[in-house]
Amino acid sequence: MLPGAIVRLEVPPLDLLLWRGGRMDERSDVMALTIEQLVSKGVEREEAEGLRLPEGPVGHLECRPGERDGELVLAFDAHVPLVVREGQVRALDGTERLVNTKVARFAAMVERYGAYVARVRDAEGEAIAREAAREMEEIDPEAFREPTAYWLIITDQMIEGNL
Repeated sequence: MLPGAIVRLEVPPLDLLLWRGGRMDERSDVMALTIEQLVSKGVEREEAEGLRLPEGPVGHLECRPGERDGELVLAFDAHVPLVVREGQVRALDGTERLVNTKVARFAAMVERYGAYVARVRDAEGEAIAREAAREMEEIDPEAFREPTAYWLIITDQMIEGNL
């Protein structure tokens, strides 16, 4: 290779942000959540041990799991933190809006939302959005019950072409 040559590296995304021990620099340079931290916020141990949390940008979300100001933050929707409280995920947007009933369902929902974002760039966007919205509601039906429910608003924006 010539000095100064540009090299393109293909690096798979790191999506496992639960620290089970070892040196942090071997895992990631972002803040990580421990199983004990999740359990202390009401997440069942079995759920916490099997969790795979998203990292980085996913559509309009910025997934940066970590502890900030005593809260376990999973992601940000613009400036609104999505936090773990009593085993659920809540948006601290001046209220405490339900995002998901379980952290594992939040991870599954973000994964499905990410798949939608990757596909929606074509002319069939509305059909893709409706399919994604239906699948997301199947993941956590309770998270869609209230008219101001977080994911209900997001899926409406997806269908309208705003996300």
